[in-house]
Amino acid sequence: MDKEDFEKEIKSMQPELTDDDCKDFVISEETSKIHDAMVVWQFLYPNHKDEEELKKVCKLAGFDYKNALKYKDYCLKELSEND
Repeated sequence: MDKEDFEKEIKSMQPELTDDDCKDFVISEETSKIHDAMVVWQFLYPNHKDEEELKKVCKLAGFDYKNALKYKDYCLKELSEND
């Protein structure tokens, strides 16, 4: 089997999701907020300096500063456990 045949075989094994399929994937509002906070803290971790830096990252990413603070302890705990 050459590379082209191999790639075709692999592609045929990957299911394709349609928009209709994706409607079944729902996350809660809180999970979405935690995800946004984790993105911010992952960017800053482990060298977070000050609140101005946090505000700047939140603004640039379009994430809510208050949510980033609300989930700070959770996010930093998760990040430190995965070091």
